[in-house]
Amino acid sequence: MLRSMKAAIAAAVIAVFSAAPAAAVIDFDDFVVIDKDDVGLNFVVDYTGKANGSETTQLSALGNFTYTGVTNNGLTYNFNYSLMNDSNYASRIRSFGFDTTGDPTALASSSPFTWEYENASFIEGVGTMDVCFAAGSDGCTAHGSGGLTKGQTGTGTFALTFAQTMESLTFDHFAMKFVSVNPTINGEDWGAGLGHLVSMTPGAGANPSQPIVAPEPGTWLMML
Repeated sequence: MLRSMKAAIAAAVIAVFSAAPAAAVIDFDDFVVIDKDDVGLNFVVDYTGKANGSETTQLSALGNFTYTGVTNNGLTYNFNYSLMNDSNYASRIRSFGFDTTGDPTALASSSPFTWEYENASFIEGVGTMDVCFAAGSDGCTAHGSGGLTKGQTGTGTFALTFAQTMESLTFDHFAMKFVSVNPTINGEDWGAGLGHLVSMTPGAGANPSQPIVAPEPGTWLMML
């Protein structure tokens, strides 16, 4: 289940973005609300690296996610995605995931991350992740083969099915795992990517249809 919420959100495509603070702390609490009717909603997540407890600029990725609508009599939420490994160091993205409201009864995904896991224990202080998609059958934190290497972009789909219809979903705590990191960082050849939202464009069910971007730190403080 979703571990934290900043505010109650009633509008179909309102998302609250916590701007990355000036201090050396990765903001990991951004969230996005996906209304069932807001087909075409797109949001972009920027992943910042963390290895052996410390941030690093040598690992990074960019995720682009689009909600494509519900199927299965409203029980299944469907998404397209692309992930780009834009790290400075050689590495592979082995898995990615997030927390969600509700309790999915089934997950599905396509290549390059074809294995699905629920309530997966994750690294670098992420804790238990509600939903995780991996490149192998050995779990979300294993160091197996597959995934996206430095400079590579992968595209695919994923779906979340629930026992009852959901009017909306909320995603937060976006994270991924890097493996085969070379050279090592802080003595480790693996690390995490912790995501924050950098933009969102509402879909057909939204009003207005203007892109929403994360506010500057000073602006966010005034919004609190």
